[in-house]
Order: sequence, then C-alpha cells, then structure tokens
Amino acid sequence: IANDLNKKFDIVITYRKIVPKIKNSKIKVIKSNLSNTLKLPKKCDVIIHCAADSPEHSPDKQLMKKNNINCTNKLLEYATKKNVKIFFFMSSMSVYGKINSKKVSELTKTNNKDFYGYSKYICEKNIIRWSAINSKPSIIFRLPGIVGHNSKRNFLSETLIKIMSDKKITVKNPNSFFNNVVYVRTISDFIENMLTQNKKISTQIFTLGSKNPIKIKNVIRFIYKLLNKEEKIEWLKNDNNSFLINYNKIKSFGFKDLSVKNCLKKFVIDNIK
Repeated sequence: IANDLNKKFDIVITYRKIVPKIKNSKIKVIKSNLSNTLKLPKKCDVIIHCAADSPEHSPDKQLMKKNNINCTNKLLEYATKKNVKIFFFMSSMSVYGKINSKKVSELTKTNNKDFYGYSKYICEKNIIRWSAINSKPSIIFRLPGIVGHNSKRNFLSETLIKIMSDKKITVKNPNSFFNNVVYVRTISDFIENMLTQNKKISTQIFTLGSKNPIKIKNVIRFIYKLLNKEEKIEWLKNDNNSFLINYNKIKSFGFKDLSVKNCLKKFVIDNIK
C-alpha cells in the first residue's frame, strides 16, 4: 500500500521485526513497537493501521489478543494527540467467527469468534468510539485474502508458494464458488481516492471481495495454468463452510473491483517478476 501511495503523499512506515521492502527511497521507515508511540512521527494527518499479531506466529493466543488491542489503543491515543484527520484500519473476516451464511456482508452477525477475530472486533469498536468522541472519520476494512507481491497469511498466498515450489497442495470445497480475494492495489486506489476527493468522509465498515466468482477448483487450476506448472492436487470433500462476500456497500463508495481471474493474474505476475 505504501509503495502505491507514495506518489501523492509523504509516507512513514513502521515495522517491528522484518524490514519492509520499499521501492521508493523517499518513504521513511522507522523501527518501532507500536506500544511505544514516542518513536512515531511528530506530525501525522492519516493513519493506515495494518499491524497485528497473527495466529500463525502467536502460540500464546491470550497474549496475541492483548497485543492487538493494546497496539490499536496506543495508536488511537497518538491519533488524538496529533489531531489525525482520518484513521484507516485493516480488520479481518475473522470478526465474523464461524460463518454459517452463504453470503457475508457488513450486516452479517458475528458469533463464536476465536482470539484473533475477537481482538479485531474489539479494535473496531474502540476505533468507532474514537471517531465519535473526536468527530473524526475512520474507515474499517474487513479483509478477505489480500494478494500481491510477497503477500502472506492467506490461502492463496500460501498455495502459490507451494505451487511454485512444485509441492503437492490440498484443497477443500473444490466445487464451491469463491470471491474471497482482493488485489492489494485496489485497496490503495480506494484509499487514495478517499483522501484526494473533496467529498465529506464518514465512519464506515466495509467488507471487500471480487466480482465474477469462480469455483475453487478453477481458481487453483487457473494458477497452475498461469505458472505453466503440472498439477499436484489432493481434492478434499466439501465441509459446507464456504461463502461468498457481498461487497455492494463499498462499491457504492467508488471501490473499483476486479474479477477473481484478474486478481489472480495480477497476483501471479507480481510474484514471478
């Protein structure tokens, strides 16, 4: 996102452990644990909060929950002090917990959330409260699988790595339709448009997805075809937990959606350059 936004804005990135790969030398990079806001910039107009401990790298789930909530609360304190004009938060579909619906939108009820989903849910509530108290807008994205260059922590990103390494993959729900993916540049473009247009911005929660859903088996086979790789797939039986994402709300705000196939094309190209 930072690499996409740097043409129009002065960008500062923070990291805790892994140094981010930055294409533009004008982007400032700061090593900082976000629980210590003293190392953050003295001036800030916009926060795009992407940081979180994830289940894959957090054996202590209670600590993960505590860290995610604490990190967000510290950033909100910082936002108040610096008179930040708008707060963007990268939430997760995990806030819904166990999904029983065939379609998911902002109106879908949450239930049986795991520690990660609960932490994101509490962060959302705290951000909305901050907006109300400070009369400043916040935009919350409930993200599906986000794909792009070196993307991680989702089914498609992990699957691409295995396919490129000629490893066998296992796939559930092969006959279920799928649009649970967004190409990262579409989020950057949406944020840029929100920051540069003259329209008044209000606090919103958005689910995101892609148009023209295709079956999961066709998603996987399409990636193999793009890479010109021999298929090594174990198909597992349906577990009836599949769903599609209804993202009509964000489209009404100007989100330029891509088809699932276009997301996959851009994703694969980004990772074979």
